[in-house]
Amino acid sequence: MDVKAGFARFVYGSLLRALSPVYALRLWWRGRAEPPYRQAIGERFGRYAGTAVPGAVWIHAVSLGETRAAPGAGRCAARRTAVAAPAAHP
Repeated sequence: MDVKAGFARFVYGSLLRALSPVYALRLWWRGRAEPPYRQAIGERFGRYAGTAVPGAVWIHAVSLGETRAAPGAGRCAARRTAVAAPAAHP
């Protein structure tokens, strides 16, 4: 990674960390009118109550197109994992 790209990544990450509390407050405030916005705010920041399943693949899909493509991507990832596993464990 060159210096310019590294600096841009540092600035971007710093801004995200600095503005996260503002975003959380915005969600909480919006929840006054729409209570579902106050549910699972932590999930928007990658915090989940459940435990991770070893070997699981997380697929994040937001748009309709991504949601439709997700099952195929999951099947492809599962096939690749299944093929790679025997080679990793002789």
